[in-house]
Amino acid sequence: MREQAKTARVFDEIRSLVEKKARGTIFLVPEQYSHEAERELCAAAGDSLSLYAEVLSFTGLARKVFAELGGARPVMDEGGRLLCMAVAADEIADSLKVYNHCRRDPNLLSGLLAAVDEVRRAGVSAEGLLQAAAKTGDALGDKLTDITLLSEALTAAEAKSAADPADVLEMLAGCIGSSNVTRGRFYIDGFMDFYGARKRTCCKPSSPPART
Repeated sequence: MREQAKTARVFDEIRSLVEKKARGTIFLVPEQYSHEAERELCAAAGDSLSLYAEVLSFTGLARKVFAELGGARPVMDEGGRLLCMAVAADEIADSLKVYNHCRRDPNLLSGLLAAVDEVRRAGVSAEGLLQAAAKTGDALGDKLTDITLLSEALTAAEAKSAADPADVLEMLAGCIGSSNVTRGRFYIDGFMDFYGARKRTCCKPSSPPART
């Protein structure tokens, strides 16, 4: 009930802003909820909603800011990420103890990519993972060491091409302060939890694009 009351309060405030013809309001929601939220908000605020407010996910917000400021790298799709993982695995094959032949197995590459993503989302640094590998030892320690090396090599491979989707929010954080969207009002709803920003070790975040 508390969540419903909060959402209703947000809708009421946005409707009031729309009625006052105040522009620049953004309703930020999870990607999977964005279309439903837009329908619900339109029903609450009326057909003129799109003139004064918009519903965005973080990805949509990033696209809006990048389109305004320019200079952002294109974002890699899953096929491109899998190819980068294959390139990374090939480059460090001689250093891998368990997964030295993974570049020949697309299913294994996909599983390793998922493992790397999980480590990154958890905010575990390369140093922390290697320390865990040393304490664990044996086959599991070798696997953790391989995943660390693959994560480092993948980051280096991605730096030469399009941006990893996981970097979009990092890129957004680096330049949103220069965007006009910060002059409007933000309402955030529907999120159950948030991950911390991943710590990169091989390359730095993209520099904020120059404003023209």
